Amino acid sequence: MEGIVKKERIGGVTLIALVITIIVLLILAGVSIAILTEENGIMNKATNSKEETRGANVQEARDLWRTNQEADKHSNSKTAQTLEELIEELVDQKLLTDDEKDSILGNKEKEIEATYQVTIGNRNIKFKEDNGNIEELKIGDYIDYKPDTITVPYDKVGETYTGYPNTGIMQDTTLKWRILDISENTINLISDKPVEFNLYFQGARGYNNAEQILNEYCKQMYSNKSYQAVGRSLNIEDVQNKMRTNQETRKERIRELYK
Repeated sequence: MEGIVKKERIGGVTLIALVITIIVLLILAGVSIAILTEENGIMNKATNSKEETRGANVQEARDLWRTNQEADKHSNSKTAQTLEELIEELVDQKLLTDDEKDSILGNKEKEIEATYQVTIGNRNIKFKEDNGNIEELKIGDYIDYKPDTITVPYDKVGETYTGYPNTGIMQDTTLKWRILDISENTINLISDKPVEFNLYFQGARGYNNAEQILNEYCKQMYSNKSYQAVGRSLNIEDVQNKMRTNQETRKERIRELYK
C-alpha cells in the first residue's frame, strides 16, 4: 500500500504582520507619552492641580493671619502671629519652600531682598505691600523712594512758556523723601528740601503758565512708572489741608482740657 503523506499547516507570524504590530505599538506608545507629558497632559495637569491646591492653602492662611491682625487692633491685644512666625509655620507644613521663604522675607546672607509676596500656580499672594505694611507707616517717615532716572533736562522753561529766558533744568538726585499724607490707597511724599534751581516767570505768560510748568517739571523728573507714582508741585491746597488738620488737633486738645 502506498503511504499517504499528510501535510499539516503550521501556524506562525509573518514578517509583515510583525512589522505592522511593532508600528502599531510605537504609535500607541507615542500617543501615551504625549497624553502624559504634553502641556495639557495628565502629568502636567496633576502638577498644576497640586500647585493650585498649595497656593489656595497659603492664601487661606494669609487671609486668616490678616483677620487675626485686624481683631488684635480692635481689641488692643497681640495674639496674632508675626509674619516671620506665619512663614515658618507654612514651611514646616510643606506649603512653602525655603526658596519661597527667602523670597518673601529676604535673606541677608544670600543677598536676597524681601518682596513680601510669592507666586504659586496662578496666584500672586501678597503678605504686605512692596514697601512694607502701609499700616505701620506714619506721616514724617522717610521712604526709600527713587524716581526714574532722567538724563534729559526739562526744556519748557524758555520765554515761550515762562516769559523769561531760563535754561533747561535737570533732576536733583540728592533728594530724600518723607511721607506727607496717607490715605486708604495712596501715600503722598514730599522731598526733604526744595529743589535747588532758579526758575523765573515774567509777565502774563509766566503768570498763566507757572502752575502747569512746575507740575510738568515734577512729573517728568520725579515720577516712577514701576510704582505708578506721579510727581507734582506742592500747592496751596496741600498747605491749607495741613493747617486745617492742625486746627482740628488743637480744638480736640482744648476739649480734652475742659472736660
